[in-house]
Amino acid sequence: MKMNKKLVAMAVAAAVAVPMAAQAAGSANVSGFADVRYTVTDDPNKPSTGKHPTEGKFTAVGEVDFVGGQGPVTARVDADVMLDPSGGGNSVTLEQIFFAWAINEQVNLLGGVFNNPIGLEEEDTTDLDTINHGQIFNILDGQTALYGNNIAGVAVAGKLGMVDVTVGLLNDLAQTNEENSFALVLGGSPVQNLNVEVGYVTQASAGTSANANTAENVFDINATYGLMENASVFVEFLGAGKVVDSAYAVGGKVAFTDAFEAALRYDNVSYDVSSRKDTSTVTVAGTWKAADNLRIRAEFQSKDDPNNSGGNSDAVARSISGGDGTLFQVQFLADLP
Repeated sequence: MKMNKKLVAMAVAAAVAVPMAAQAAGSANVSGFADVRYTVTDDPNKPSTGKHPTEGKFTAVGEVDFVGGQGPVTARVDADVMLDPSGGGNSVTLEQIFFAWAINEQVNLLGGVFNNPIGLEEEDTTDLDTINHGQIFNILDGQTALYGNNIAGVAVAGKLGMVDVTVGLLNDLAQTNEENSFALVLGGSPVQNLNVEVGYVTQASAGTSANANTAENVFDINATYGLMENASVFVEFLGAGKVVDSAYAVGGKVAFTDAFEAALRYDNVSYDVSSRKDTSTVTVAGTWKAADNLRIRAEFQSKDDPNNSGGNSDAVARSISGGDGTLFQVQFLADLP
C-alpha cells in the first residue's frame, strides 16, 4: 500500500515511522509513480495571440521515493522527475528529505523538509481523487517558498486521548529572514465515519517585496464523512490574516464498482483585496482502475476567474484558480510496485 504523504500528522507518523523502523538494520524500500497526461482542452492558459501551447500535448512527471530504517529511526528522500515536451528543459527536484524518530509508540519526532500537514488534500496526484488540486491547496502551496507545498523544520506528533496532536517549529513559510512559523494540527474521529482536522500556522507579516502577497496566519478546518462503504463527502474552510478573506470547498466521491469511481468538487475563494474578485471552480473526475497499479482518469474542470479577464490578470489570483474557462485532461497514473 502506498504511504500517505502527510507524515507530520500523528496517525500517519505512527503508522509510517514505527513499522518501517522495525525492519532489519539497513533495510530500504523504493516506491513512486509515473504520471502521464494528455490535455484535450485548456482555455484558462490560452494565449491572446498565436497557437495554444498545451492543447493536444502529452506531459510526463514521475516520483521516486526512498525510505530506509534502522532501529527507531527512518529516513525518506522523494525525488520528482519532470519532462517538458515544449523543450523548456527537463529536471529532477527533491520534494521531501526528512527523518522520523519513533521515540515510543505514542510520540514521534520528524525533522527536515516534508509535505505541509495543513489542509485536506495531499500533495501527490496518487493521493487525490481528481487530476488537479483545488484552490485551497493552491493557496497553501502559494504560501510556501520551498518547491511544492512543502515546509522545513521539526515537528513532534503525539496522541492526547482521542486527539492526534502535532506541533511544529518551522522556517517561515515564505523563508523570510530571521522569522519562524509555528504550526498546530489537531485531528480525530469524534463519531463513527467522521474524521475532523483543524490546522493553524503562523507566518511573517506582509509588507516587503519578498512577502507582499503572504496571507499571514492561516487557519484550516476540514471534515470527511463516510456515507456508506463506497461513498464519502467532505467540506473544508480556510481563513487567513491577509490577501485571502476566506475559501471553502465541498464535494465527495462514490465507487460504483471496485474498478470505477467518480469524484466531484466545488470550491470558491474570496479576497480582502479590492482589486481581486471571487474565483470558483467545478471539478468532475472519473477513474477506472485498469490494473492493480494503473489508474486511468478523466477530468473536466470549469473555472470562473474574473481576475483573468481583459488582459489584466492578477498573478496571485490566477495562480490560485488557474485562469478562466474549461480544462479537460486524461491521466494515466502508474504506481511503482
